[in-house]
Amino acid sequence: MKTDQANHYVIKDYQKQKPFSSFLSGVAGPMGIPMWSFYVNRGQLIASFGVRDKNGQIMEFTPANGAYREVPSIGFRTFVKVDGVLHEFFKEQNDHQILKIRGDQIQIEEHAEELALTVKVTYFTLPNANVAGLIRKVELINHTSGQRTFELVDGLAQMLPSGVDFGSYKAVSNLLQSWMQSEINDDHVFLTLRASTGDSVEVSAVKDGNFYIRTGLKDAFYVTDTKLIFDEDTTLQTPYGFMAAPFETLRDTAQTLVNQVPSAMSVARVHLDQTLTFFGLYGYAKDRSRVQALAKQVANGYFEAKEQENEDLHNTLVRPAQTHTGLPSYDAYVKQCYLDNALRGGIPWTVKVKDKTIGYYLYSRKHGDLERDYNFFHLEPGYYSQGNGNFRDVLQNRRNDIFFNPAIGDFNIRQFASLIQADGYNPLSIEGVTFDFEGDAHQYPKLVQDLLAASFTPGTLAMALETSGCHVEDNLKAILESSRVNIKARYGEGYWEDHFTYLYDLFEAYLSVYPDKEESLLFDMMVPYFKSPAKVLKRTEKHVIDQAGNIRQFGSVKHLDHDGKD
Repeated sequence: MKTDQANHYVIKDYQKQKPFSSFLSGVAGPMGIPMWSFYVNRGQLIASFGVRDKNGQIMEFTPANGAYREVPSIGFRTFVKVDGVLHEFFKEQNDHQILKIRGDQIQIEEHAEELALTVKVTYFTLPNANVAGLIRKVELINHTSGQRTFELVDGLAQMLPSGVDFGSYKAVSNLLQSWMQSEINDDHVFLTLRASTGDSVEVSAVKDGNFYIRTGLKDAFYVTDTKLIFDEDTTLQTPYGFMAAPFETLRDTAQTLVNQVPSAMSVARVHLDQTLTFFGLYGYAKDRSRVQALAKQVANGYFEAKEQENEDLHNTLVRPAQTHTGLPSYDAYVKQCYLDNALRGGIPWTVKVKDKTIGYYLYSRKHGDLERDYNFFHLEPGYYSQGNGNFRDVLQNRRNDIFFNPAIGDFNIRQFASLIQADGYNPLSIEGVTFDFEGDAHQYPKLVQDLLAASFTPGTLAMALETSGCHVEDNLKAILESSRVNIKARYGEGYWEDHFTYLYDLFEAYLSVYPDKEESLLFDMMVPYFKSPAKVLKRTEKHVIDQAGNIRQFGSVKHLDHDGKD
């Protein structure tokens, strides 16, 4: 294991090493929609991805212990058939496999000596677009001197339609197949449910959907019917259908498009000289029109530009922590630590509101990774995205923010001090912030007016402005300047009594930058306390004697009604 000069962390024969899980940053830029993506060092890496939270899964969310087992079968697959001989790349028993990890992307490669062929796969998320997406770049490298022709199957073995609830799919996945359908178009695949799945009299139509777009393969067609590739092998281990039938036969065979979990794959006849690069975009859109428009404009050049854009975006985020030493691996380590820290606490965007300047935190996310499957993370599926987090995690990851962004002033002190309850406890979950508009909304289009009638986030406002044909940045700034900020939190799963101590770190950091404001901080700052829907009982009310005669502390927390009464 080592770090190369390109700031990659390299693991040889990764698929045979001790298993681990991690995730892509999900950062999509201010005018992008984030996608969460988890990976493991098995198969072709990607274990699950989606939008918003686990209920927005595109590839089924499976905790780490299950993902290590399932990724090689239901994940991304690559089969090559040369002269009637089949080879699947990135199987565990294969040799010459390498994993490269970078802050903005991950990459694997395998060299098949018997085929004189190398396959490289690179993953990164789609930045600054009106759809959320995971981009998969595939490179085929021919090590012989002449042109070669072979057949290829490549893509995601199982891809869920949108609207498949996490809990329901775990419980009744066989039933939910009855609603699933796929639509194969010339330039994209759209996966959705035929109708809402709730057990109710009223049935609603489903407009949003997950999609797959491919570029770079000329003689190819889409496949969503897994049986076309695997025949009756429900383990998805052996592609009997692909092995038995030539390209033309598979192309002309009718696919079943309903009542089964679809795949998102492509079958191609490849004419390979030296190298061939193709891309796949696997994502989510709120309606078909966005996918149709995107599919008509993309080509390999679009994705190559987005790869560079994604790298530039991450380099910009970590620039405040950039170091130049004689040890490049240390410089890369510092930047990665800063990026990881920022994903927990967010990156502050200095915003002027009606009565002050605040820090609006972009890109924050709860650590709901594959090994912390008990955490229900949330990434706002919109522009200027913010996520949820735990009080302590967010607070401790913002302790040094003022050194990098002095303009945020005392905002973090105000936010977290206002979340302390009168009894000293603090809520567990931080929900980001919303805004209330106090200006004249009639100057804006009807869609924006309706949004401003209630609390809103910059992301929902930016998308409404864009849909209405308004200039986003100028109008967003003007509306926020006439709005007040709301700090949001909730009780969550429990209380903590010691996390307020992290506030002292905020005080010390703030006074290190603004030592002249100590008196104002101590005596002039007025902050409210958090009124919670639950309270901790007195000792006389929560100490009991159990059936064995032991003194125990049970039922410590009492939940209140909507008026805050016992």
